[in-house]
Amino acid sequence: MGLLARGALGALLLGLGPAFASAAPGTTSPESLRVAAAPRPASMGEAFAALADDVNAIAYNPAGLGFLERQEAALMHNVYVNGVTQEYAAYALPTHLFGTFALSANLLRVEPFRAFDQNDQPIGEVSADDLSLSGAYAWSWRGLSVGGAFKHVRSRLADTTARGAAYDAGVLVRFQHGLNAGFSVQNLGRGLRYDQESFPLPRMSRGGLSWKGRFLWPGSSAGFTVEGDFPNDRNPFVSGGGELRFHPMMALRVGYRGSQDDDLKFSWGAGFRVPLRREAFARATEPTWEARYDRESSLPAELDIDYAFVKLGDLGTSHRISMLLRFGKGRPPELSPSWRHGYVPKDY
Repeated sequence: MGLLARGALGALLLGLGPAFASAAPGTTSPESLRVAAAPRPASMGEAFAALADDVNAIAYNPAGLGFLERQEAALMHNVYVNGVTQEYAAYALPTHLFGTFALSANLLRVEPFRAFDQNDQPIGEVSADDLSLSGAYAWSWRGLSVGGAFKHVRSRLADTTARGAAYDAGVLVRFQHGLNAGFSVQNLGRGLRYDQESFPLPRMSRGGLSWKGRFLWPGSSAGFTVEGDFPNDRNPFVSGGGELRFHPMMALRVGYRGSQDDDLKFSWGAGFRVPLRREAFARATEPTWEARYDRESSLPAELDIDYAFVKLGDLGTSHRISMLLRFGKGRPPELSPSWRHGYVPKDY
């Protein structure tokens, strides 16, 4: 790898140091695959493998996409640290017969910075960025969902660019009384090669439990999740988080990421849901099955605005904000979410 690439790689790892200090510099790449992809999971300690109940499941456990009932699209901007920003977008399309299809893009950029050679002599300004493009599919049957994702990964370090592929897989099981169990493995693949040097992908295995249910009064709800994380370049750790909705339109969240190898410990967040008006698909007088299905499925579109505050140790804090739009006619939900009782169709 040329001197410019070495300088860019060193600066990138220096800028993200507290997040990935457990790995020796440059042992895995690219770094965008490590950074939390959305405010809601980030504010809950990134313990999302067993929850995975929105389009952001594509970044944590693609099996969660199989339980989505409506189209969802998300956009996020993340001021990670000074000079490092992240842009993220995702879209999911559930279908009635053929499962759920999803796409996402994740871009991590480092602003131009001064670089030095091995003799500490300035060699000008360089920059770096990582981009991953994902396509995912999930299929559910009764209370069981399985899913997978393919990623095209491109990492640019100054004048050197590396490309490769990564793969994710996951399973999510819904039990009775709001209890879920989920497992996923992320970033399987051969890694990236920069000139003459190769770097493995930051593989992560996740497994955990979650619970969601009614809280103290009608319209309120609570959710809790805990998981064990097993990265290939750090020690295993436990993470967990909670979400409390005092009202259907407002949520408060808190999380803890238990890794002893980085400073991403405590996180907080909030979410606001705004219902949007929308016309029905069919007239109520039409007697066809399709018209009745459209009419019952014509729910108002919803806009979720989520925010996360994450402490980054000596580097300060990270602020993430996203918008998630839930829209379109939904497929019939599973009235019995338990894997024991299976799918109960609506009586149209």
